[in-house]
Amino acid sequence: MGVVWRATDTTLGRDVAIKVLPAAFAQDPERMARFEREARVLASLNHPHIASIYGVGSSEGVRFLAMELVDGDDLAVRIASGPIPVAEAVEIAREIAEALEAAHEKGVIHRDLKPANVKLTTEGRVKVLDFGLAKALEGDAGASSEIGMTRSPTLTSPMTAANVILGTAAYMSPEQARGKSVDRRADIWAFGCVLYECLTGRRPFAGDTVSDTIAKILERDPDFAALPAATPPRVRELIQRCLDKDAKHRLRDIGDARIVLEEVLAARSSSGRLLMNDAVVGVPAKRSGSKLVPVLVGLTGIVLGAAIWNWFGPGPAGGAAETSCVTLAMPPEVLVQQVWLTNDGRTLLVLGQPKSGPAAQAAPSRIYSRRLDRFDFKEIAGTEGATGFGVATDDRSLLIFTPVSPGSPQTRLAKIPLDGSAPATTLTEWKATWSGPVVRMGNGDLLIREGTDTFVRLSQAGGKASSPVKMDAGRAGVSSYGLTGALPGDRAALVHVIAYSARGWHYSVGVADLRSGKVKIIEEDGGNARYSPTGHLLFARGDAILAVPFDLGRLEPRRPAWPSRNWTAAPRSP
Repeated sequence: MGVVWRATDTTLGRDVAIKVLPAAFAQDPERMARFEREARVLASLNHPHIASIYGVGSSEGVRFLAMELVDGDDLAVRIASGPIPVAEAVEIAREIAEALEAAHEKGVIHRDLKPANVKLTTEGRVKVLDFGLAKALEGDAGASSEIGMTRSPTLTSPMTAANVILGTAAYMSPEQARGKSVDRRADIWAFGCVLYECLTGRRPFAGDTVSDTIAKILERDPDFAALPAATPPRVRELIQRCLDKDAKHRLRDIGDARIVLEEVLAARSSSGRLLMNDAVVGVPAKRSGSKLVPVLVGLTGIVLGAAIWNWFGPGPAGGAAETSCVTLAMPPEVLVQQVWLTNDGRTLLVLGQPKSGPAAQAAPSRIYSRRLDRFDFKEIAGTEGATGFGVATDDRSLLIFTPVSPGSPQTRLAKIPLDGSAPATTLTEWKATWSGPVVRMGNGDLLIREGTDTFVRLSQAGGKASSPVKMDAGRAGVSSYGLTGALPGDRAALVHVIAYSARGWHYSVGVADLRSGKVKIIEEDGGNARYSPTGHLLFARGDAILAVPFDLGRLEPRRPAWPSRNWTAAPRSP
C-alpha cells in the first residue's frame, strides 16, 4: 500500500519511517483515499504494541506519513529460523492480542495481520505494523455482498495488491477470501494463523499457488497434530476456536484470547515451564474420616479444564472412596467441541457438530448425552445451535448458549431439562462484554464476568442483570480478575487475580465480596480455586493440586495448604 523509507527527522534529531505513495498512483482517488484513511486510523491508536504515527506531510506533490521506526526483525524472519519455543510464542501472541484489542476498542480492524506485519524490537517487545488496510467497523457493513464480490476480483499475488480482495492469502478468513464484508473476527482468524505458525514454523494453510491456498482455507482444517506436544491444552483450544471457518462459532473477542494467554503464562511451574495439567476436573466428594477424597475424571483427547463453564456446586451426598481414572470414547460421528460430566458422575455430556449426513458442513452443533452404564449417545432435543453449556447442580437441567434466532450473531443464555422434555426457556440475552465461566451461587443466582474486572448477578429466574460490581484487590499491576467458583451463602465468590510483577505474570487466589467488590488475596501463588463440601479449598499451584481447610466465617484458610496430588500430563492429540 506504499513504499517505506528510513529517514531522519532533522528537527527533533531522531530516525523515523517515511511511508509514501509512488508517484504513478498519486492521481488514483481510491489509492489516495486508502492512504489518508491509514493516517487517520494510525493517529487514533496509541498503544505500546502498535507503531505510532508522528505526522502527515507532502513535498512536491508527494504525500507521506512520518511514523515510528521500529528496529529489529519482523516475526516472519524469526519464524524462518524454525518454530518459536512455546512460552516465547505465547508471550508474543499475548502482546499481539493486546494490540488488536486496543484497535478493536477504537472500532478499527487490521485486515492484514501476518508475521511480516509484526516487528520484534531489540528489547523483545512486539509492535504491530501497517494498519493501511484497516477500516472502521461501521464503515461499509451495509454494503451488499454481491456488490462486494464484483469489486473483489481474484487475488493474483501472494502479496497484498490494490483493487483485489484485501489481505494476504495465507492469513485470510474464509469470509474475507470470499470477498464478503468482514468484522473483527477476520483479525481473530489471522491471529490464530499467526500463533499456529509461531508454534509449528509453518503456515496452517499453505499451497503452491494463491488459488490452492484459498481452497485450503475454505475447505480444509489445519494439521493440529503438528502443534508441539508441550503446547498447553488451552492454547490448542484457543487456536481451534480462532480458526473456526464459521464466523458465528469463532472466538468473538480478541480480549478473551488475551486473557487466556495471560492465564496460561501466569500458571507456570516453579521451573518456569507452561503447565499441561488442566485436563483434570474435580467431582464433588464426601468426607471419609479426616481425608479429602476427590473423584477425578480424565477424558482421552478432551481437555475438560478448558471448557467454557466451570460449574461447581455442593452436589448430592455420597462420593467415591478413592481416586479413580477412566477413559471414555467420544461419539465418532461428532466433531467434539466441549465435554462435561454431571455432578453425580453418571452421565457424560458432549457438545459437537455432526460430521456426516445432509449438509453436514452447515449442521448446527447440539448436545448429546450418554449414561455411563450404557454405550449409546442420544441427542438432547432443543439444543440445536448451542455453543456452550453448563450442568445445573441438581443434574436435572442444562444452561446453554444458543442464538436468539437461527443464524443470529446474538446469543442467549437459556435453561433446558437434561432429558429434553421441554423447550429451552430464555434467561437473558448474552452481552458482548460478558465472558465465562459462569458461577452458580447456592441460591441459584448466576455470577457473570463483565470486561476484565467487574461482574454482574443474574437471578435464577432470568430477567435483567444487576448493575456491574467492580473488583479491586488493592494492589498495582493487576491485569484481570476471573470468577472461578461459589462459596456457601451469599457473601462472596472465589476469583483468580492475574497480575504482572517482577517481570512475569502471576496467579493469585482471592475471595471477592459480592456487595463491595473488594478482593482479599488468600493464596499468593495459585489459581482455579474451588470450594469442596468437605470444608476445604482446592486450587492449583505449579504441578500440584493443593487443599487447605477453609473458614467460611473469616473467609480465609485455617492453615497452610498441602499437596493433594501431583499430576504429570502426557502428550495428547487435539
